[in-house]
Amino acid sequence: MAAAQTFNITDGTAYAVKWATKRNTASYPDYSSGSGGGDCANFASQIMIAGGIKMHEDTSVSKGWWCKAIGTVNPGTSYSSSLSWRVANNFVKFMGTSGNVTNNFAKFSAKVKAGDFITFDEANDGNWDHVGYITATGKTGTYPYLDK
Repeated sequence: MAAAQTFNITDGTAYAVKWATKRNTASYPDYSSGSGGGDCANFASQIMIAGGIKMHEDTSVSKGWWCKAIGTVNPGTSYSSSLSWRVANNFVKFMGTSGNVTNNFAKFSAKVKAGDFITFDEANDGNWDHVGYITATGKTGTYPYLDK
């Protein structure tokens, strides 16, 4: 049994804010052009590392939660990672949920807080399609949206 770890919300949030609109490709892979087209679990995993959570290393991509550079880290570096590092459904199944499952936005909004990882099952088929991280909460309309 692995020892319990504590996530540092301040450090995780600082990382999330810094890298929310660009990719930290100097330290991590970019899976955005993969078959799912998303990079959410990879980014959530990076936030976990920044918040002090240690990888659960294994030699199988279907076990543990890990990401390793193959060779020297530099532009064009290859990486190997577990499915739980890079796929939302696997990330959620590995990390677990708090049991706060709802399809009611008002209930969701009342419970969510900074430092929470949130997930979304778009097709309502039991498979998690997206994972995100909450950096701050407030009243509706108090946070500007970033236009790209």
